[in-house]
Amino acid sequence: MLADLTATQIALMTLILLLAGMTKGVLGVGLPLVAVPLLSQVVSVPLAIMTLAVSTVVSNAFQAIQGRDALLVVKRFWTLLLPFVVTLFLAAHLLVVLNDNALGLIMGVIIIFFTLLNYVPKLSTVRVEHERYLNPVIGLLAGLLGGVSSFFGPVLLMYAVALRLPRALFISAMSTFLFCGALPLVISLTAYGMMRRDQFVISTLALVPVFVGLLIGQKIQRRMPQEAFRKGITAILLLTGASLILRTIFGGAFG
Repeated sequence: MLADLTATQIALMTLILLLAGMTKGVLGVGLPLVAVPLLSQVVSVPLAIMTLAVSTVVSNAFQAIQGRDALLVVKRFWTLLLPFVVTLFLAAHLLVVLNDNALGLIMGVIIIFFTLLNYVPKLSTVRVEHERYLNPVIGLLAGLLGGVSSFFGPVLLMYAVALRLPRALFISAMSTFLFCGALPLVISLTAYGMMRRDQFVISTLALVPVFVGLLIGQKIQRRMPQEAFRKGITAILLLTGASLILRTIFGGAFG
């Protein structure tokens, strides 16, 4: 499959992965969101998704550990992570009757609504004392949505934003969440034979431009004011909501 790609395709894929890696480095999120729609203009949608599979797992593991808050995140959010991972494995078998397009449209509208609500702090802030009750609920919801459609990221992102986590903890938390979601999906792709040797090779090679972009993005992020970081996260949320709505309307595939 790699031999079938033209030099132009390889060059465009490299640039897209570099850009997506930079976004991930700056904001801690956004790798599939930026890369999949753009890659799908160059190669098939399944190949675009599988190209990011290894990078999604490795980059999130890297950022989770790099922040040195991984243990703190697991200790604070284990009641979210446990139901999330378990439900993610089970949901595809339990809820295959759900309409993927309808789910995407609903999720898109909800994300945009709550993102705009973010400008009203009293209505969009989750207090620490409420985590005890909300963590399992968010974990179950993210797992259900992820198992059915792979849309687990937006729910977790909205929750992390509502918690008003400091920047470093936010990046560690989101990276831990996304790693715990991405790894089961990659295992599933492999187990069901969707990711064969050629796809795995391409996905592994994609690590190079993704990590170059990620490291560049991290340098930018260190100099970024907190307010600019917050606006960047808001932009990612709005883009996620819009992409889900557009996916439903036009029948495309936005990650």
